[in-house]
Amino acid sequence: MLVFATATLSIASAAPSWSGADPWLNALSCFPHVCSLQVFPGLVIFGCGFVGLAFAGFLFWSVSKISLDATEEDEKLVESTKESDEELKVIYETIRQGAKSFLWAEYQFCLVFVVCFGV
Repeated sequence: MLVFATATLSIASAAPSWSGADPWLNALSCFPHVCSLQVFPGLVIFGCGFVGLAFAGFLFWSVSKISLDATEEDEKLVESTKESDEELKVIYETIRQGAKSFLWAEYQFCLVFVVCFGV
């Protein structure tokens, strides 16, 4: 690990540093090893990856706190009747047909787009 850090710092000091009128790069000029062409993109890539993994961990933690155990009150709410089952089947079929027609229309638009811009 120490060898990698030493090699990275020596490469960073040998590489040309960023310069110009960009205020962001000028703000980073106090860290010349960070602004090198080899190190800065790696920091951005791994930094974004770390932020993404931390956010995914937070979402996993927040979802895992939700309890899936049913109580007696929940079971009373879920009691079904023959009429409600039939009504649910009708609603299901209506949603399924609407989704299929939407996807067919979307595929047609995509096909026209791909043919026009792919040629």
